[in-house]
Amino acid sequence: MVALLACSSRLFPIIVTRGDLLIVDSAKADPVPEPQDWAGFSRELKSGKVSGTYALDFVRQDQLEKFVRECIDPLGELAKELVETKTDFLLQADCPWRD
Repeated sequence: MVALLACSSRLFPIIVTRGDLLIVDSAKADPVPEPQDWAGFSRELKSGKVSGTYALDFVRQDQLEKFVRECIDPLGELAKELVETKTDFLLQADCPWRD
């Protein structure tokens, strides 16, 4: 299942799987698959039509609520704190995402 979780108008692309999620660290001398509840993936693309860094998360279905609670919710709280405590910065800074 592919899901897009919306949080404060930001999208979090997530691949949700019912099966096991195994991670292999190819930088290790003797890589061994290790089970994980979730794993992030990012890729920088540069082409004529698509450019930028794209990220998505792979999450086991039975760990989705924990992933949201531990990874996405804290990001929302940080954004809320930034808006509440750094309003002057947000209004005065030349942010490319601000209309």
